[in-house]
Amino acid sequence: MRTNVPYGLIYFDLDRLLAPWRERIEASDLEWDLIVALLMQRGQMRAPVARCGCGLLYVDWPFDQARIDRFYSGRQTADHVVDGVAISGRATSPANVYSKLALPLHVEAVLGSLSGKLVYDLGCAEGIMAEGFRRLGATVAGGDLDQGKIAYARAVFDLDVGDIRPTDIVVCFHVLEHLVRVEPWLATMAGALNPGGHLVVSVPNATIRDGIGVEMGGDHLIGFSADVLQAHVERAGLRVVDTRVDDGSTTDRDPVLGVPSWSGRPFDITMIAVR
Repeated sequence: MRTNVPYGLIYFDLDRLLAPWRERIEASDLEWDLIVALLMQRGQMRAPVARCGCGLLYVDWPFDQARIDRFYSGRQTADHVVDGVAISGRATSPANVYSKLALPLHVEAVLGSLSGKLVYDLGCAEGIMAEGFRRLGATVAGGDLDQGKIAYARAVFDLDVGDIRPTDIVVCFHVLEHLVRVEPWLATMAGALNPGGHLVVSVPNATIRDGIGVEMGGDHLIGFSADVLQAHVERAGLRVVDTRVDDGSTTDRDPVLGVPSWSGRPFDITMIAVR
């Protein structure tokens, strides 16, 4: 292991990491993931964090795309059944629900009335945030790779689910940090915007504190600072009109949950850009 390099937690390369034990212990991928999560929490699994020439942070470990794909597909679990449909998600978590409702209110505060606007929620999960936009008067559609959460969005909120399409506002809440390459996704989102449309993107504020890459590792493949996120957004042909950044010191916080009122979670960057 190299020295004098900031560190983050590794998660995805379990095949290589756990090879010495796989011949002795029989477990599913999901069980191995849980074991690794426990080891990470105890601070026993770390890898270098490097900075790309484009400014992005990444965990400097030989990622295996196939393993990453298996990791995410393994998370599509059915937690319960509603009207005979298996659905999953974190809709029972008050903090999660709050985080998804804070953003639509922030967008309305910055852009004005959302009545009649077309909104597409990329990575809509259970559809909670999409429902927040709909209650502010927008017409909303969404998409997500997790079929269990999509089932929830359809069953509970009757969300219009499908591919990204021409729209006034594209919302991308905590998606980019899970990708290996962000440029194609930002280009797709920018291309879907109607002239004068807005991209709303939130990512964890990945910083180095005490030699550790905060908000790095786990299922976060890459990390952003506000400057780096803005540079990538502008490279997609958009102009940033509003940026909110929290490093844990923001005073504009919800009095109950103690998180920024504009994002619903700590250590966050939320950016709004116009086409």
